[in-house]
Amino acid sequence: MRLISGIVILASLPAAGLAAAGNRFVHTDGVHIVAPDGEKIRLRGINLGNWLVPEGYMWHFDKGPASFREISALFNELIGPPDAARFWKQYRDTYIAEADLRFIHEAGFNSVRIPFDYKLIDDGTAFPLLDRAIAWCRQAHIWVILDMHCAPGGQTGTNIDDSWGYPWLFESEEEQQFAVGFWRSIPRSAMPTSRPCSATTC
Repeated sequence: MRLISGIVILASLPAAGLAAAGNRFVHTDGVHIVAPDGEKIRLRGINLGNWLVPEGYMWHFDKGPASFREISALFNELIGPPDAARFWKQYRDTYIAEADLRFIHEAGFNSVRIPFDYKLIDDGTAFPLLDRAIAWCRQAHIWVILDMHCAPGGQTGTNIDDSWGYPWLFESEEEQQFAVGFWRSIPRSAMPTSRPCSATTC
């Protein structure tokens, strides 16, 4: 089985239980994308990249660190792990603001894609950030596309998924099921079942 770290389109609502939120998801009907009320919609979107998946080219690290694990190692070396941890917390807290989402709406967009690293779901970091961003999107009438850009084990083998250079997700049924568990945990705002880290997932 080949599992792609698919994109899930959500209504711009705070994360809720699956049963409560099931009728609030955008879905497909044939070739059309359909809103929860049945209206056909055309998504005009923009990406909130470099927020929950930092990538070297967006930092203009020419021929330098590319993946987040490499960028993180550089910061740890430059300023030490404690200060690096404080930097990343402030970075994630302030990179996207409510005014940014209002501006995106005013510019004519009706959706945003939010790439994120599965590790931020695993340690609980992502939930309050995503809840806040989704609430802002609801206020701005913007649909949200959650993109698990960095899936367990990596799905591309390149820097964009923060893997070690080989996509274990395609080869390991365990990693595939673990990835599915993360997707199911997001609408519930609950942590997935914890498990020991392995060389392919940490």
